[in-house]
Amino acid sequence: MEQSNSILHYISLFFAVLFSISISELAMLVSIFVGLVTAGVNWYYKHKNTKLAEARLELERINHEQK
Repeated sequence: MEQSNSILHYISLFFAVLFSISISELAMLVSIFVGLVTAGVNWYYKHKNTKLAEARLELERINHEQK
């Protein structure tokens, strides 16, 4: 029962905060969230691209040494 009350408390707190902010504040928070998600996705794919480039260079080095 205590767990259920705690979850309901946080849900009600979330909605109280959500409905107490203005549209422009909500838009600002959504923009910040979208910007952070975009930065995370860009970092992930840049990291993946870097690893792929390193693997290609290593493969080219191995092929060059065999010739």
